[in-house]
Amino acid sequence: MNTNTEIANITEQQIVSATELTTLISTLTTAVKHSYLDQHQLPADKLLLSPDDELYIVLHNVAGDVTGVKQVTGPQENTVIGTGNKQTGFFWFANDKTKLVLLADNYLAAHKAHSKTGYSTVMIGCHEDLANLKSQLTPFNSDTVVIYCSEGPVSPDCLAASLSIETFDLSNSVDFKARMNKTIQRAKLRIPEGFSLKEDGVYMQTTGKDGVEISKWLCSLLKVSALTRDIQSDKWGLYIEMLDSDCITHSFVMPKIDLINSSFINRLADNGLTFEIDKIKYISQYLMKAAPIQRARSVLKTGWYKELFVLPNKVVGKSDEIVVYQNSLSMPCNYEKSGTIKGWRNNVSSLCKGNTRLAFGVSTAFATMLLRLINGESGGFHFRGESSRGKTSILTLAKSVFGNPDNLPRWRSTVNGLEGLASSHNHTLLCLDEFSQLAEVKPKDAGEAIYMLGNGEGKHRTKSNGEIIKAPSWQLLYLSAGEITLQSALKAAKLQTRAGQEVRFIDVPADAGTNLGAFNTVQEFPDGNQFALAIKENSLKYHGTAATAFLEVVTANYELIKQQLISKIDEFIKSLDLSNADPQVYRVAQRFAQVGASGEIATDIGITGWDVGEANNSALACFKSWVDARGGNGSQEAKIALEQVSGKLLSWHSVRFHNAKQAAARNGEAWGIEDEKFLYVYTDVFKNIICQGLDVKTVENTLLEVGVLIPSKSRRTSQVKIEGKGVWLYKLNKKIFEFTSIEAEVEVEVEAA
Repeated sequence: MNTNTEIANITEQQIVSATELTTLISTLTTAVKHSYLDQHQLPADKLLLSPDDELYIVLHNVAGDVTGVKQVTGPQENTVIGTGNKQTGFFWFANDKTKLVLLADNYLAAHKAHSKTGYSTVMIGCHEDLANLKSQLTPFNSDTVVIYCSEGPVSPDCLAASLSIETFDLSNSVDFKARMNKTIQRAKLRIPEGFSLKEDGVYMQTTGKDGVEISKWLCSLLKVSALTRDIQSDKWGLYIEMLDSDCITHSFVMPKIDLINSSFINRLADNGLTFEIDKIKYISQYLMKAAPIQRARSVLKTGWYKELFVLPNKVVGKSDEIVVYQNSLSMPCNYEKSGTIKGWRNNVSSLCKGNTRLAFGVSTAFATMLLRLINGESGGFHFRGESSRGKTSILTLAKSVFGNPDNLPRWRSTVNGLEGLASSHNHTLLCLDEFSQLAEVKPKDAGEAIYMLGNGEGKHRTKSNGEIIKAPSWQLLYLSAGEITLQSALKAAKLQTRAGQEVRFIDVPADAGTNLGAFNTVQEFPDGNQFALAIKENSLKYHGTAATAFLEVVTANYELIKQQLISKIDEFIKSLDLSNADPQVYRVAQRFAQVGASGEIATDIGITGWDVGEANNSALACFKSWVDARGGNGSQEAKIALEQVSGKLLSWHSVRFHNAKQAAARNGEAWGIEDEKFLYVYTDVFKNIICQGLDVKTVENTLLEVGVLIPSKSRRTSQVKIEGKGVWLYKLNKKIFEFTSIEAEVEVEVEAA
């Protein structure tokens, strides 16, 4: 059989009238048996047989009209007899409108290409038809990959410049599919004109002074596999694939805007690109002109996107479109992978067995991934306790679910810095160590940060031109560790704790009550130090696999997992006695319930290796510790109000109050008068000094409930005669002093001194 190069020279098109073509076709019959068919194992149903025992194939145009016939065998093999090139003729083996089309110029090559790949394949009539192919066939659009298949080498002159075509030699039958896939991938890249991509890197074609084309090496292997854009079709970028000097592949998204200046080369170099320093501008041109077939949807933060879960190094779930993580910065830290899920389960997760704080921390890592399923609130759990008692071990184990727990972030940061951290951990676990580094130095900032993290949104900012920049947002649970509570830090700075902070920053005593710090048991280890060391070493060896394994199940069974989560949360809440609990306690209980339920789901699907009930029991133990530490399940606002009012009155009643017979207070301005049983406080003093930073109505209601505030029949104040005049004052029973905590008393004594 002739090679394609020869075919290009002998293929002719005989122009006939429509009547003559119809007459010719009427002489052809359906081929049933032929030596050519037997030789090449071809089906007979698509071919026609002439009286001279020659095989023909009928050609059609896009509209389905017959435009010619092509001779398959005989002296004029591959000759087209048709009505003219303007009525271009083709034969489709499969017209499934796919974005990959194989071309061939003869029936045998087209059949072979189609039968071996299953891809949509078309046989062209003449090589001249290639010039019209793109405009006349609708599947051949800007997103279509075209591969020219031949039985042997193909001369470039045979191919039309108007089509971006890769060639594939069918004659080499070794590893056919692998070679075809490689050709497909190269065709999808659509390397910009003037550049070429070879095994050892990117080359640029230039013409020398003598007119000879020269190929100059620019850099090591660097591919643009897809163009990316966000949900609004903004923030376009390039999905880069490149090799470093150790032949390790690096894949990431580079925003196109980074190509405007030469700073883009910094990231490429940081990932191991080797390049000619004086060719940077040509590398930029190569990237900017890249026009790969592939499109990808870029997501600018981690977490759920439709039915997918986006991690910096992997997108979990199935979708019709390609989704990638795009960030102008390098990959966020602590998302690396090491070891296997089995290794993590046997060497890391196993250390949580029997340890309530450890199991709760790991369960929180699973819970933050399920937060969207119940539209849950963001917030954190703060493990508070003495130094070197296992608090950091809780965070280390929990973070190993997502990645490397080494060098965990610390609270020692600006509020803006914490905002960036939260944004890069959307729906994933954020661990913040050393709370005292921020709370003791900048307690006000600590309070603001807690509100910000819990609200799930950063600050709105504006550009220099006044345009508002969209505030970063997130939905997450985070774990904190430190030696002090937020309340103690704020008190030291003479700032008031707000009840909303209690719900956003749940303070859990780290001590498990077994003289082992945060551990209930050290299992087979000799002591707590060795156990803590094993936690660190094993977590550094095995990490980052549990989250992916968990999400693979969740994304495949989203609705089922959602129903299981809701059901398990309800079961947890029903097991608690919250009939008379403050609403804030109920909200916190919901948070503990979600963590316990998430840990149980991770156990049910085989991720943790724990016994059923381990996660729930851990959540219950931590919840009870929280309730005990806060002084019961009553209102925290009431507790704060009682402590503040009683503390101030205990400190100052001896110098700010006088009896009715005295003209004034003994030291400074008077706050009111007193007798043996009651304090009578001026209304302005009560509202502006005693209740400073608190809601006055809330304080009044609290004092009424505990029997401290004695109202009149019509008012919450009482009328008292002072120097013969009736004055309305707050009448407070002196049993108010009983509500002063030990901590408050110490602080008050210092203040009074």
